Amino acid sequence: MMKIMKDLIKKYIGIIGFIIALIGVLISAYYKFYHNNELDSVGEFSLLLLISTMTISNELNKSNPKQWYIYLVTVVLIFCFIWIIYWIIIFKIATSAFSACY
Repeated sequence: MMKIMKDLIKKYIGIIGFIIALIGVLISAYYKFYHNNELDSVGEFSLLLLISTMTISNELNKSNPKQWYIYLVTVVLIFCFIWIIYWIIIFKIATSAFSACY
């Protein structure tokens, strides 16, 4: 059972990452052009997810994958997600404080 799940993840992680990234970028582009609403963070999340899943997929499909490289890519992805969320929160606080002054 565990071997089957491992093989499925190894085989389809890149495709799943691509589909999720495509949906995220399309949502971001749709809201930017049709509703004039900036959802850049959704696009950034999607592109980071695409890059990381393709990198992990490429490494997993090698005959001798380096585990430390997979862990490094995963940790950098999580750090970037937290960093983007942090800046979104700071930006919302700053814009709400600025709009309250005027």
